[in-house]
Amino acid sequence: MLTHPRLLAVVDGALAVAPAPEVDAYRGAQLAAQAAGSVELPEYAEAVVTARSGGPAALAADAVVELSLVVAASSAGAGQVVFSGPLAAGEELRVFVDASLVEVYRSGSVAITLRAYPAPGERWVLRLPEGAAADVWRLEQPE
Repeated sequence: MLTHPRLLAVVDGALAVAPAPEVDAYRGAQLAAQAAGSVELPEYAEAVVTARSGGPAALAADAVVELSLVVAASSAGAGQVVFSGPLAAGEELRVFVDASLVEVYRSGSVAITLRAYPAPGERWVLRLPEGAAADVWRLEQPE
């Protein structure tokens, strides 16, 4: 199950998967730039998560990024974790939410495709570790 076309390559003898460059045409309004902490995502969204290396705001060695479904009435609730994964300093994750499909692309690695079914009143929340930031766009049909 795929939601976006993919570009396949072999890097240092290993498979690397990235979104096809044409996917950038689906970016609509930018909703957040270099957001930190928790970021709410719309039903159709892309988030590019990056980690800083060095300095006092650097990413911790055991940093983990989480994408959760959270009930709207609960601002601090844990919710259902749909994706949880490490983020290394200097690394980038591209996260796509397409209704019930989630794709996570890790730079220089394979992609992860997941399925989750938001119930009425639930929302997508991206939780970033200290030292990480996200740029977020609403996904729209290109003109």
